[in-house]
Amino acid sequence: GPRNLGLVVTKRLALRGFIVTDDAHLAGEFHSEVAPLVADGRIVFRETVVDGLENAPEAFISMLRGGNVGKMVVRTG
Repeated sequence: GPRNLGLVVTKRLALRGFIVTDDAHLAGEFHSEVAPLVADGRIVFRETVVDGLENAPEAFISMLRGGNVGKMVVRTG
């Protein structure tokens, strides 16, 4: 399980999950506002790119171990 889960109790924290599709109605507005910011370079995202489908299993294991930065992408072709 998650590390330091005991802190949830000792610090009286509340955990609440969410599902992205709960706010799916906001997707159009989000894309209209954010896409230009990404295109202009005002929002930068990081990703780990691994080349070749043959490296997908290793990339997956690395992702599970926290070996990636941002999104893990396996580039094919």
